[in-house]
Amino acid sequence: MFAVVQFIENNKFQVLAVPVSWIKSGNLMWPKITNEKIEALRAAGDEFHGATKRIPVVISRKVRNFLAAEKIAEELTKKKKKLKPPKKPVSTKNKENNESIKYEELKKDLQQFIQDTVQTVVEKCFDDRFSKLAALLQMNVKSSNKTTLEVADEPVENHLRIDDDNQLHDWNVRLGNEDLCEKYVVYFSRIIPPNAYIGNGDSACYTIVDCLFTRDFWTRFTWTGISRGKKSKQGFREFGNILQLLVRLVCIGDPTYNAQKLESFCKNRLFRYSKSRSMSKQLRKSACRLTRKKKMPGKLPKLEAVYQIKRENSVDLKDQTDSDEEHEYASQDDPEAANVDIGT
Repeated sequence: MFAVVQFIENNKFQVLAVPVSWIKSGNLMWPKITNEKIEALRAAGDEFHGATKRIPVVISRKVRNFLAAEKIAEELTKKKKKLKPPKKPVSTKNKENNESIKYEELKKDLQQFIQDTVQTVVEKCFDDRFSKLAALLQMNVKSSNKTTLEVADEPVENHLRIDDDNQLHDWNVRLGNEDLCEKYVVYFSRIIPPNAYIGNGDSACYTIVDCLFTRDFWTRFTWTGISRGKKSKQGFREFGNILQLLVRLVCIGDPTYNAQKLESFCKNRLFRYSKSRSMSKQLRKSACRLTRKKKMPGKLPKLEAVYQIKRENSVDLKDQTDSDEEHEYASQDDPEAANVDIGT
């Protein structure tokens, strides 16, 4: 694509056909190379990426063929020459004054040409594009109002549990609306009693994620997005609006809960046991239960010591009854031995 441009250089009005790629922001980027190379690039219509000289120009026409652009440039040059008055002999004394007058005339002509060209182009574009622009603006306003109304009127009670990447991404975008986040906080304040999970916010977080996500969802995600399997390459930590909402919901039951505790919960519990939780029958609610302490060797609890003493006493009583029975049997077999024992 070539453009026919008009400009003033060395106080002379010039018309030239150049590639469109040489024109940027109303300026002709003239290459600083030899004239032979410039002519070769100009005829071929190639781009130039070296050092250039910036010249303000006015684009009169654009054509696809270089020869056609050259013809148009020649015609414009001839017309301009015809409009100029015949030169008069100028004395050496008035040469400088005449040059300044000539420059001012050219400047005025160029300004007038620019104003007329811009006015015609603006009027043409306005007539052609105004109806389309008005229709697009009206459609944009309607769509924006529709989306805001849908987000504002969407009931939280009808929340569908998140199960894949697309649903997660869409929900994260929608949570950028503060009104929707407040609706979630109000709704979950009925599920999570205020200050009921102080010091145990992870249990409240289990309840919340089971309401918002499916259990199979956690088997397809990781916290960082790095995994050896076919899990999502996008980490759960990248969804800031969702993480912020989860912290706010857990703070209903545990005001001390923060983002660091949520990160630890996701890494050490939610993603770590996601497979076993997805395979469970969900007969009981998930909760963080305290682990039992291991018994130290050589130290028995008090209750165990009591049971040990009782067992020892029962053994002593049994041995005593056994010895009494043996004595009775011996007296029946040997009366003399029995009498001796009685006498003694």
